Amino acid sequence: GSELALDPYALVLRSPVGSKLFNQHSAHEFHPRAVIPRRRFLQFDWKDVPPPRVPLRDAVVYEMHVRGFTMSSSSCVRAPGTFLGVVEKIPYLRDLGVNV
Repeated sequence: GSELALDPYALVLRSPVGSKLFNQHSAHEFHPRAVIPRRRFLQFDWKDVPPPRVPLRDAVVYEMHVRGFTMSSSSCVRAPGTFLGVVEKIPYLRDLGVNV
């Protein structure tokens, strides 16, 4: 069989059977998919940090688990398994084309 994994931070799910039946079907029947929400759902207080100026359609996102991304000695970071380790990998992510 196949396994279904969803983004745990997805703000919106869509399904062919409809949202009202979410808890009445198995994941296979429900067949949920994460959806990029409309702009009104993306309001975020950036405070003094300028938001990325990348149109959503051009966004390149790299989804990761912080510990898994930096814990291995092959990651060559001074702070493995931490957000500081991810900060050290920002040049690498930019080289991959990640832009948000």
